[in-house]
This record gives sequence, C-alpha cells and structure tokens, in this order.
Amino acid sequence: MVPSTPKRENFPLNEDAKQKFTEKIEHVSHVVRTDCEATLRAEEKMQQLSFGARLSSVLFRSGRRLATAIAIVVAVFLGYHATFGTNGLTAYRQKRNQDQILQKEILQLKQQNGRLQEHVDH
Repeated sequence: MVPSTPKRENFPLNEDAKQKFTEKIEHVSHVVRTDCEATLRAEEKMQQLSFGARLSSVLFRSGRRLATAIAIVVAVFLGYHATFGTNGLTAYRQKRNQDQILQKEILQLKQQNGRLQEHVDH
C-alpha cells in the first residue's frame, strides 16, 4: 500500500511575510530588467561600431582561441622546418649518406696510395 501524501493547501501569509515576499519579487524583477536593458544597450553599441571595432572586439573576446590557433600554426611550421628545412632531418640523412660515401672513397684512396708507395719503394 502506497502511503498517501498530504494535500497541499493554500496557506495564509501574515502581512509582514507578504511584504517581504513582495519586496523580494520586486528586487528580482528589477535585477532581471536591469540585466535585459544592459544586454540590449550592449547589442545596440555593437551594431553601431564600425567593422574594424567589431572585429577587434570579437578578436579580443576570443583571444584564447586565437592564441591557441597561432601556437598550433607555429608548432606545425617549426616541425616542418625541423624535418624538411635547410638543416632538417632530411638534409641530415643526405649529409650522413654523403659522409659514408666519402669515407669509403678516402679508404680506397689510402689503399691505392699505399700500393703506389710500395711500388715506388721497390
């Protein structure tokens, strides 16, 4: 069996409680009205601003996003430069391969020089 809930009935307010309740409602109404008016004034100002001023306002408000986007672009650029730039990883590999080829050539020339030196000495 489900317990029955008590009926909600209107309860009488004394004059002091009515006065306090009315003041609170008027205060909340005033705050809401003030906020709405401030929002409308801000929107009107925004519409009156020039395109440049509106753009700078939007950029200022979205500064964190813009800074993040710029940081990402810079990071991508630096990564690209570190990989494919003048002294990047690709150039390093080419220079290392060239160094190995030259080391082999130096070894061959030393061996050839040694044989020729032996030939001259005998």
